Amino acid sequence: MADGARVVLVVTFVVSAVAKARAWRTLPGAMRAFGFPPPFDRVVAYALPVIELALALALVAAWSSAWPAWLAVGLLGLFTVFVVRAAVRHTPCPCFGAASDATPAGPLTVLRNGALLALAVLATAVH
Repeated sequence: MADGARVVLVVTFVVSAVAKARAWRTLPGAMRAFGFPPPFDRVVAYALPVIELALALALVAAWSSAWPAWLAVGLLGLFTVFVVRAAVRHTPCPCFGAASDATPAGPLTVLRNGALLALAVLATAVH
């Protein structure tokens, strides 16, 4: 179970990072609309794909260690706080790049993040 959870997390972080990197021109504006004030909108937009890729790599490289999964728990917990806030404010979520911000965050976005958070907790179980 923990291995499957790790695989889902790795794929999710890679897909999310690539989508954000592909939207690098519009992502700062999407982050600003999401609630990050300047200059943090640019910092988050450019750092987040790197962080997500690094975390995906750590989840693979340290497969038998719980620490990358705990980092994923922390990051997804933080993401979930922002997603809930966006859902309450009916703000689009640039979770998977600026292209994903076409519709406001809602209950399904929160549910998705909750499921990913649960998978991250499950991934902390190591052999």
